[in-house]
Amino acid sequence: YGRDMILVETVGVGQSELEISTICDTVVLVLMPESGDAVQSIKAGILEIADVFVINKADLGGAEKTRRLIQDAIGLGPKQAWRPPIVMASAAKEEGIAGVWDAVLA
Repeated sequence: YGRDMILVETVGVGQSELEISTICDTVVLVLMPESGDAVQSIKAGILEIADVFVINKADLGGAEKTRRLIQDAIGLGPKQAWRPPIVMASAAKEEGIAGVWDAVLA
């Protein structure tokens, strides 16, 4: 893509996720359906720092419900023209990966 990229992964939902936004150009929040990740992210305030939401394992049940939950949650914030994209993907099936990169590089 014509530039160096460094990917930083944090583990769990906590202070490190909030701090990561100070050193990154783009924060990607990867969630899995039916795992409780979306609810935990809402509680921890992570939604406010995400530039891109990825729902991985989108081929499994509950993916659309998770997408709606995130969409509703980010819609509660201040009215603004831009909202972070929500990308559905399945890494195991290699589906939606191009959409993730498009959202990250936009």
